[in-house]
Amino acid sequence: NAGEAGTVRIAQENLKVHMHPKLYGSAGINDVALIEILTPLSASHKVIKLSRKVGGVAEQEPRDEMPNVRVLGYGYLAEGTGQTQKRLSQVDVPVVDQKTCAASYPGKIFDYSICAGFEDGGKDSCSGDSGGPLFSINGEEQVGIVSFGKGCARPDYYGVYMRVSSFVPWINRVTGLHL
Repeated sequence: NAGEAGTVRIAQENLKVHMHPKLYGSAGINDVALIEILTPLSASHKVIKLSRKVGGVAEQEPRDEMPNVRVLGYGYLAEGTGQTQKRLSQVDVPVVDQKTCAASYPGKIFDYSICAGFEDGGKDSCSGDSGGPLFSINGEEQVGIVSFGKGCARPDYYGVYMRVSSFVPWINRVTGLHL
């Protein structure tokens, strides 16, 4: 069904949710799910490519300038506001190496985690953005899924995302596709 400009509304009975079988609550462990749309969409809907490579933007070694990624969502614009947005927001943030991120979240960063944000904070995903996409900077490839963070845009606490490429085998099994 048509909603606001640029949105598609689909009745709940036309959706099937596939939770990852090893999902573990809010701990960021296998924090992914697939929503299967049972009703065909029109040809006018844009299809986003999923990142199929495990290497690339999110696994580079630390260096002076890490690549940026783009987060989209309807979540809070600031921590504690308690209000999601009616319009889609986006923010570009740098990828953070695993070692730096693991220092902020001991025992919670895995091979399938991507961390992004600024050391000084200020810009990040926030409450209400969970489950939303993390894109390559050109917006053509989804590389991650918003998972968790401590607060929103706090210094030394980065946004944590699930690395899409790590879940491609599971996506293939659930969908029967071969991405």
